[in-house]
This record gives sequence, C-alpha cells and structure tokens, in this order.
Amino acid sequence: MDTAGCPSWTFRPKNSFIRSCISMNTPILTSWRAPKTELSIRITRWLYTAPVQEQYIEHPRSLWLLWNYLKKVGARSVIQKLRSRFSENKRNQKIFGVGVGLILESPSSSNLVSGNHVLFFAPNHPSDTDILCIHEAFVVAVSLASDQSLPSTENSLGSCELPDLLLQYVGWSPYSGLEIDVENIQKTLLMLEQKCSSALKKENCKSIGNLQITEQINVDTPTKGKPTAVLFGLGNYAKTAIIPNIRSHISLQRVHEIDPDQLAFFGKKPKVSLDTAPHPRIGLTFDAWFIAGFHHTHTDLAIAALRQSAYAVIEKPLATTRLQYEKFSNVMTQLSKARFFLCFHKRYSELHSYAMHDLDSTPGDPVDMHCIVYEIPLPRLHWYNWPNSGSRLVSNGCHWLDYFMYVNGYSNAIDYRVWRPRGSDISVQVRLENGAYLSMSLTDTGSQRLGVRDHIELRKGGVTVKMVDGAYYEAESRTRVLRKKKVNPLNSYAQMYRHIGKSIATGADGDSLESLRSSELTLILEDLIT
Repeated sequence: MDTAGCPSWTFRPKNSFIRSCISMNTPILTSWRAPKTELSIRITRWLYTAPVQEQYIEHPRSLWLLWNYLKKVGARSVIQKLRSRFSENKRNQKIFGVGVGLILESPSSSNLVSGNHVLFFAPNHPSDTDILCIHEAFVVAVSLASDQSLPSTENSLGSCELPDLLLQYVGWSPYSGLEIDVENIQKTLLMLEQKCSSALKKENCKSIGNLQITEQINVDTPTKGKPTAVLFGLGNYAKTAIIPNIRSHISLQRVHEIDPDQLAFFGKKPKVSLDTAPHPRIGLTFDAWFIAGFHHTHTDLAIAALRQSAYAVIEKPLATTRLQYEKFSNVMTQLSKARFFLCFHKRYSELHSYAMHDLDSTPGDPVDMHCIVYEIPLPRLHWYNWPNSGSRLVSNGCHWLDYFMYVNGYSNAIDYRVWRPRGSDISVQVRLENGAYLSMSLTDTGSQRLGVRDHIELRKGGVTVKMVDGAYYEAESRTRVLRKKKVNPLNSYAQMYRHIGKSIATGADGDSLESLRSSELTLILEDLIT
C-alpha cells in the first residue's frame, strides 16, 4: 500500500503492539481490503466517535468467578484463558463514527478513486488506527474549500446529530450477512455532508516517512521436520484449545485473522506469519488447515484445503446451510482419501469411554439420549446472532446432535421435529433407524456462574449413564452404582487435537464419510426452524 502523498496527520497509537512496531520500523498490520467492495481510507479527522456496545462476551473481574473456574478446569487452563482474554482487551474497544479522509485504494469499478477526499461512516472499527477499510456504501465524496475551518476535537458534529439510519449499522460487518440499504445510506451521508460542511477542511499533503502499512507480516518459521499448518481464526477457542495442543506434532506457520487487534496476541516479535486476509494467499501451501473462524466460512476453506491435498481440520460446525453441506459432500465423493476432521470434542472425552463400557455398547447398538443444554445469553451484536451464523442449533446444538449420532454409529435419522417454546429456546426430538431416540433442550435461561452447562443421560437396557458439564460421571444398573468419576472437561479438547495432530503427522485417514450424517441432520433441523 502506497503511503506517499497523504494528508497531514498525527499518528498517536494507543496500542503497545503498534507502538513497538513503529519503534522497530516494522510493518503495522491493517485490515484486509475486499477489492470489489471496499475502500482503503486514511483518516484526516474524526467528526464523531462512540464505542460499539453489546458486541463481545466480557466477563466481570471477579475472584469468585476465578475460583469457580480454578476448581473446574485447574490452574494451567485458567492461566491460558486469562492470557487469551486479556489479549482481547483492545479488540473489545471497537468504535463507530463519522469522519473525513483520503482514499488510498478503491475498487476498479468505483467512482471514488485514490486521492479523493471523502466523508465516511465507519461501523465497528478498531479504536486506534488511522487506516480504515470501509464498504463503499458508507462513503461519499466531499468538496472541500480551503477557507473552511476544521474542528480541533472529535465528536464535533455540533447540531448535526448522527442519523438513526446510520445507528442501525454500528456493529455491522461485511461477514454478517446483514443487508445494507445502500441508496438511503448514501442519501443520508450526502445530507450529513451538506449540513456539516463547516467541519471540513482541505489540508496539504506530505509524506509520512518510514511508517509501513501491510495486511501481512511474513516470518520464516522452522518446521523442525513436522507437517506444516495454517490457522484461520484467532478467537479464544484457537488460542486455548488449538494452538497449545498441536505443537507436539504440527508446525504452525501462518495465522489468518481478520481483526488486527486479535493478532496482538503474538506480541512484539511473532514467531509465525500473520495475515488479516480471510482466505489463503496464492502460492502458499500447507499440510494442514486448522479452520476456526466465522462458522459460515468453514465450508469453503475446508474445500480449498482438500483440493490442495491438505488435511482440513474444522472446528464445528462444518456448514451453516444445506447448500454448503451439499457442496462439501460433492467434493468428498470425488476424493480417494478422507482428509478431514470435524472437531466435536465429546467424541474424545474420557467420559465417553466409560459410558461405552458401562452401557456394554458396540457401534450401531441403540442408545437413547436425553440432554439439557444451557448457553450463556449473547450480547445483542454478537456474531453468533448474525444471519450467516444460523440459529443456536447450528452454532452450539450441533455438539450434542453429533454426540447422539456418534454413540449410535451414525444410524440414519428417520423422524425428527423442532419446537420453539419461547424466544430462541429450542426443543429437539430425533428417532434413528436403529431405534434410538434423542430428546434435547437448548436454553439460555438460568445461571451464568460456570458458562455453558449440560446434563446428558444415556440409556440402554437396564443401565443409565449421567454426564454433567463434561466433568462428572455416574453410571448405575438396576442394582448398583457401576462407576463415579470426575475429570477436567478441557482434557477432551487436548486429547482431540493431539490425536488429530498425530494422525496428520503419520498420514492417517481422517473422519469417516458416515460421520457427515450428524452435520446433515443439524441442517435438516435448522431448516425446520427457519
């Protein structure tokens, strides 16, 4: 990105990671620009800014909360989680606002070109950057007169209040699937520009020296003879479940994360390449792709990995629509070897091994399952609420649907129904060809003390198995208690990724094609909801 010939400005980075980059004369990561729809804009002045609220899950700093998690998962896991959450402090400070800037890059089809001054509305952007990538719908050209005065402080629109139409998009993301009213947004911005023209000023341009802006930082990471991997998505799950548990068998070479604030997790001198693009770079190949980004992006990334003859390791869900699922299934039928893993951790839990032994169950035997799942209430603008993410059945309920199918050898579903008793609560019933049936309730009504909770009962013959929160286990027969156990619920994630890593290192097959039936069932039920 060319940084010469830009407007006069003052760069005041608040983020220590960015400050350190400047001091070391190393590139500063900026958001990836969608070449067909987005403009890259250098901000000359914010006219109005405000924080985006109700977007992220932010836990209160409580000693009681810390103590509860220490008892549940142990000190090591708590430390990992704290490091992950503290690294998200900057991410949580997203802002929206109206500003004036200069275009650096634009789509080839746009009437707005490099060098144009513009008024923009910036939804959901980092709070300390001077380079923004903004959808062209939120940008209009401005005509600046040299005698106009520029306000010296932000939030200086004065009598020009932010219109209600723009307030509807404060948390908007190009990945959300939320449609935007382009025509009315443009009209609103033009009216705003006319009303607030006194707040605009044309400034002389000058070079900004050695500051480098880039979408990627490339690092030469030694493989140490291990298979290479790329990671897509650096959320809390990737930081606490994937990265710590693949190191023994896999060499992580590159991390793609669309939010530059998240990549600060790797510190001042990252040991892996960092990239804000949502897709792989042309010409780069890896032995495995670990996919843990926005749910609706999983399918296309998995297909790209498979077509590269790489392993696709997919954090749930595989797909969010039937069309995505069918697209993936069609690709799988064309391949000679199954090189995909769906990361449903309950398959790898110690409690599952106990259950299969105590139930005296072999693959295909009918095992009934009853479960209640508590999910924490989501903030209004959380990405799980996006249209592209589907319902809570796809986002989280797929875990328990998969486990039911797994313990029953992926027997075909022959009867199913969904009931919406209240709000987003969901009740599901499924009957399989082997005679087993599932009764599942998903709700966010209840205590948030320990986050997501579940109570599962498996029944076969005269034996009942109870599993609570992935940690407590009890099996009983008609006459006695067969077994009681308590485990660390996070062990199943570690076991899963270590098993997958070892499988990749040895060139073993991935999951069976039959295992896709649980994803198909999830999306069949999703269609009944919508």
